[in-house]
Amino acid sequence: MGKTVPLTSADHPLIGSPLYGVPLMFGRADIDRLIRLDAEIREGKRLVAARDTTGATVDVHGYAVMSGTAVVPIIGTIMKRGTGDTWLDNWIGVCSCERLLETLQMVRRDPTVERCLFEVDSPGGSTNGVFDVADVIFDMRNEMPVWAHANEWAFSAGYLLASSAERTFVPRTGGMGSIGVYGVRIDMTKLDKDVGIDWHILEYGERKADGHPHKAATSVELQELQAEIDRLGIMFRDAVARNRDHVGLNAKAIDRMQARAFFGEDCFALGLADGIATLQDVMQKFATMPRTQSRPGGRQMATPNKDAPAAEAQGQGNEGDGKVVTVDFHTKTVDTERGKAADAEALRCSTIADQCIGAGHAELIGQFQADRNMTPDKVAKHLADLKVAADKAAAEGINNNHRGGSPGAQSRDTGMGDFDGDAIIKAQRESAQSHRFGGQDNTGRV
Repeated sequence: MGKTVPLTSADHPLIGSPLYGVPLMFGRADIDRLIRLDAEIREGKRLVAARDTTGATVDVHGYAVMSGTAVVPIIGTIMKRGTGDTWLDNWIGVCSCERLLETLQMVRRDPTVERCLFEVDSPGGSTNGVFDVADVIFDMRNEMPVWAHANEWAFSAGYLLASSAERTFVPRTGGMGSIGVYGVRIDMTKLDKDVGIDWHILEYGERKADGHPHKAATSVELQELQAEIDRLGIMFRDAVARNRDHVGLNAKAIDRMQARAFFGEDCFALGLADGIATLQDVMQKFATMPRTQSRPGGRQMATPNKDAPAAEAQGQGNEGDGKVVTVDFHTKTVDTERGKAADAEALRCSTIADQCIGAGHAELIGQFQADRNMTPDKVAKHLADLKVAADKAAAEGINNNHRGGSPGAQSRDTGMGDFDGDAIIKAQRESAQSHRFGGQDNTGRV
């Protein structure tokens, strides 16, 4: 056994390389942490790990089997290859798509595995490789029961993978969604000019250096980048619609979500999750799933009969009829109704956003959307009242100028009349808090 030596930047060239000029699927500002980490490592400020000089690595399966259930972690920022080192990936919080594919191949061949549960805690990541993993997870439905749990985050690329399972669950404090793609194109040419630095970029091929931060971005380049982001975004949306077809979540409803992130009960209400539960609750319930047929025959998926009795819908049907039904978490609404509700809620939120932006009050979007009782008609009335109050305040200010008074003081005293905008916002927030943390039934819970 040779001695150990610290890793250098040459050992991990992929940490910071995919951050710029490529489409990303992040649900949070997790990218800033990777940028800082990459800079520290490259500057020698951080020794990230140690490796054996003989080149030997400790290989791990990447999953654990408990009572026939393979628990596969999808934790951290999702990348195509990661750093190439399992220990380092885990240490910095990177989930490699290539290693995931290797893990899933082992799970499918493991004779001790009867079902698969994905533990997801990811803000998202790169688009590269993630769609291939999602397809493999989706195909595994034909071989064994496949569930996923967001413990605590399943955003963007993380949600793409979680939604590929038959059923997905989220805890009260967990989040899902951010179904969208974005890209960053940095143009530093104005800054270069201001500080007096000239960059001479030599190219063979007029557009070879497109995307370089010290080359001015052209409208054609930005249009092409947007077209690629749109293409990948549509792929993402359609994949989620395929994955969540059993609850009626369609492409139109997903588009109306506008790539927003959702939390707790909202995930269930919008059809992003099949129930609210802790990871422990899901594992206990999952262990009661009917045993699979002997493999490699696998488990044949059947479209649930929505008119079947409740007992059959909970896995108590006739096992000899050739169909396999899934265990539900005692939801109080059928899937078709929940799909319609998700579509209606997405339309409500989209309409409210358009109304507020059109009226010049984008700051009110969140408050209005959070209150489920706030319909577009009610929003229109509130916005109209705000306009009347603003016009009245402006008129009072003009009159004060003619009288030589202080327009600011007068408008504060009488400009708003009997209308109290702050009170409305306060009431909206209280309603939103009540919706999230109180007055809820157990719909979708374990």
